[in-house]
Amino acid sequence: MKPVVLLVEPMLEDAESIGRHLAAIGLYPALARDGQRALALVRSIGPALIVASQGLPDGSGFRLAAQLAREPAAAGVAIVLLGRSADPATRAWAQRAGAAEYLSKDLPDLAARLADVALRHLAPRSPDAPGELDPGVLAKIRVLAREFADDPYLNEAGKSAVLVAELASVSNLAAVRGAVLDWRGQPVEAEHEWLRARDAVIIDPSVRRLWPRIVGWPGYDDVAVISAAMPLHAQYVEESR
Repeated sequence: MKPVVLLVEPMLEDAESIGRHLAAIGLYPALARDGQRALALVRSIGPALIVASQGLPDGSGFRLAAQLAREPAAAGVAIVLLGRSADPATRAWAQRAGAAEYLSKDLPDLAARLADVALRHLAPRSPDAPGELDPGVLAKIRVLAREFADDPYLNEAGKSAVLVAELASVSNLAAVRGAVLDWRGQPVEAEHEWLRARDAVIIDPSVRRLWPRIVGWPGYDDVAVISAAMPLHAQYVEESR
């Protein structure tokens, strides 16, 4: 599984840009848009790193860093603050508040600097982190995905639908129909099918079709595996029945 990085950023353009930097180094950026939501998600998803904007709608990144320093669920998890200041005093204030690092969003080499900082400060992944998938189920998904990938009579959407139906028939996974939205709430695919395990984990074998439009696909290679507790920039919205 990819390590989850909680990205706390109210500006969607900045969130997408920073999220792509994090995804490029093999991390999964999960989005919170304010400090209150960030604190709630730290307690529910156990991120390996927190990257937060200096400016938040419900306070400053400095305040969030100070709150996280006192939060038991964030013990051992580094916070990296991002802002527009290049003043060394700002970096000192950030570290005094509890941040491990402060980087300016205007750095020309921000992607490289962020990659270096993120990889140095990643917390070890908990063995009971959410979103795990049984290796046997994963093997079935991969075998069937390869078989359907070569079917000349199905388009990509058709392959996905048949694959979901086949997997539902040979496992205890439930087939679900709905839509996938991006983190702006815009449809990535209005008619989509995926699988859901009994513990509410979402399993989507359609990554080859969707990944160019999704930032940092979570899970195993070409199969998305997502805990129901995970804040998604790709939101799975089940069709009402």
